Amino acid sequence: MRKEINAFLFLLIFAVFLFRILLTNTIYDGIYIENISLGGLTIEEAQKKLQAYEQQLLIQNKLELCIGEYQEDVSYEQLGVQYEFSNILEKAYQWGRDQNWMESYLTICSLKKKPVIFPLKISYNEDNIYLLLKELQKNFSQKPKDAIIQRNHGRFNVIKEKKGKKLNITQTAHCIKNALTMGNIKRIEVQIEEWQPQYTKTQLEQIQYLLGSFVTSFSEDKVMRNHNIQQASKQINGILIHPGEIFSTKKVLGEITKENGYVEAPVIIKGNLIKDVGGGICQVVTTLYNAVLFSELEIIERKNHSLPVGYVPLGQDAAFATTWLDFKFQNNTEGLLYIESFTDKNELYVNIYGTIPKEKDRRIEFISKIEEPPLSIITKDKQIKEESKDLYVRLYKRVYNKDQLIEEKVINESYYKMKSTS
Repeated sequence: MRKEINAFLFLLIFAVFLFRILLTNTIYDGIYIENISLGGLTIEEAQKKLQAYEQQLLIQNKLELCIGEYQEDVSYEQLGVQYEFSNILEKAYQWGRDQNWMESYLTICSLKKKPVIFPLKISYNEDNIYLLLKELQKNFSQKPKDAIIQRNHGRFNVIKEKKGKKLNITQTAHCIKNALTMGNIKRIEVQIEEWQPQYTKTQLEQIQYLLGSFVTSFSEDKVMRNHNIQQASKQINGILIHPGEIFSTKKVLGEITKENGYVEAPVIIKGNLIKDVGGGICQVVTTLYNAVLFSELEIIERKNHSLPVGYVPLGQDAAFATTWLDFKFQNNTEGLLYIESFTDKNELYVNIYGTIPKEKDRRIEFISKIEEPPLSIITKDKQIKEESKDLYVRLYKRVYNKDQLIEEKVINESYYKMKSTS
């Protein structure tokens, strides 16, 4: 009887011990995720431990991006890597719990000799990879050098281009994603592609035909004004314009300041002649405007001066002011355009060259005519009276085939206040 009682007590104690093990709310001993032991931890405790481990891995784990001897180390954190342990944690907790009590006990016992190790799975954000590679692209790239076109002593000279190299982001991103998936690749040779220059020698050598030109004169004794003319002329000289591109004088010249090399000289502002920084620039803009007219390019924006100017006929001037007046035109040809601008003694030259020659027998001329202002202008501007000496001018374009007039049309309309400009 005593033996039976002892056996019963043993079984009772064993059963209590067994069920305490089986009914615990912690993960069983001998269960790991990677090399992190989760035994004796609740799911919440295990999650905190794994989060700390994840942060450590994200900083420590790196990929080496290489090209030749140059190398950039990027961490998993920079690549937007995340470790997926939520589902694995649930599996770790359920290990040995989805069986009957005896099988569960045997499973728990086996963990002491043969631990269960769950591997960590990773995911990554592709956007992070592409953004990071865009930031690093300049470190793995070598910019190309454009072909250079110059016109000296009446002849074009073209210097050959040089191709560059740049990081192929798409292919390199594919290599990174593959390395992250494999898990055992730590060094990646980045993928490089050729970087083509914007301008090649072949392209620029096609620029050889004069489309239009114009010359204006200035007084050699007006030193400050002439300085501004030369400065602005240098700014527009050598400019290339793509087919369909709009040339903006404001964009090319930039801010008209003393810091940018301009000085004070007379300018026309609201019908008055006063000194201001950049006086004389309008003559450069006007000369360019006329070269554009003779090149038969499309005028996008042009405004006449409030007073007549002495270096071109009425209606053929173009005013410019950094803050509110621009002169724009569009390259309506099928090839590149090249602007040549220079001064020689007291003359300012602007020539426009292209890739397509003008028709041999085509000739154009521009005629300014002072006319009566239309009713709409009289209504709008109450200052205009019958006795007013102000001028309303129309500029006409005449097109000839040899000597035969084939077209005449109005190019612009200009209105001038008549005041002394001395």
